[in-house]
Parts: sequence; structure tokens; C-alpha cells
Amino acid sequence: MARRPTTTDRRHRAATAGSGSERRPVPRPSSATILMLVAVLLGVAVLAPTVTQLIEQRQRISDLQQSLTQTQQNIDALTLEQARWTDPAYVQAQARGRLLFVKPGETNYLVVDSAPTAAPTQPTSVSVEQHETESNWLQTFTQSVVASGTTNTPADEGEVK
Repeated sequence: MARRPTTTDRRHRAATAGSGSERRPVPRPSSATILMLVAVLLGVAVLAPTVTQLIEQRQRISDLQQSLTQTQQNIDALTLEQARWTDPAYVQAQARGRLLFVKPGETNYLVVDSAPTAAPTQPTSVSVEQHETESNWLQTFTQSVVASGTTNTPADEGEVK
């Protein structure tokens, strides 16, 4: 009767089979696999700029929709303001409040704040005549640069000349 191989026998065979000259061949990718990989990479390279443009266009559309919403709100506010100005009572109230208009026979009282105001300043006389300076600004500037470059003593911190 033949005996059954034990686990130690199986381990011994596996160890001796791997140590010999028999090596398993390394699986190499087939040409179809390489072709599919090249196709996928080419697809990514072609579609990447298009996807970027799509994202930028979506952002631009979102910004324009937000701008459109804000502009529509401004239009609504201005339409409401225009409707107010067509009401004669509103126009009359604005004329009374802003321009201090009164109806004939009414008396307008203006209340002045009782807080002390600043003393009025004396008006200064302004000369209407024009006069020309008698010094040449370029010559004065040049002399100042030369004088500051040729001095031997530094100016004191607090001294202003």
C-alpha cells in the first residue's frame, strides 16, 4: 500500500523544486496590454486641457451669474426708487426735507444747534498779482548737493540747518 505524502514531504518537495535550475518565467505584458496603456495615456493627455477649460468656463459662468443677480438687484432697487419719485407726496416730502421748501403761507423755522461753535477765523488777504521768484531752483539744488557732499563734519541729530 502506498503511503500518503505528509506535510513535511510537501514542504521538502517545494524547497527542493525552488532551489534547482527550474525557474518560473516572469510574466511579461502582452502587446494588447501595452496598446491599452498607451491609449489610456494618450486619452488623458488629450482630455486634460479640455477638462481644464471646462472647469474654467464653469467658474466664469458662475461668476457671471452672480454678477447678473447683483445687477438685477440693483435694477430692482432703482425701479423702486423711480416709482417713489413718481408719487407727488414723496416728491413734496423730499423738497421740504432736502431743499427746505415751504408752501405759500407757511413759516419755515430752522433750529440751530446750541453747541458752541469755533471762533470764526480772520480772513486772510490773497494776492491776485503774480510774481516771479528771483532765484534759480536748479542752481540752489546743485549748491545744496555739493555742500552736503563736501562737508567734513556730520550734522547733529537735533540740529537742522
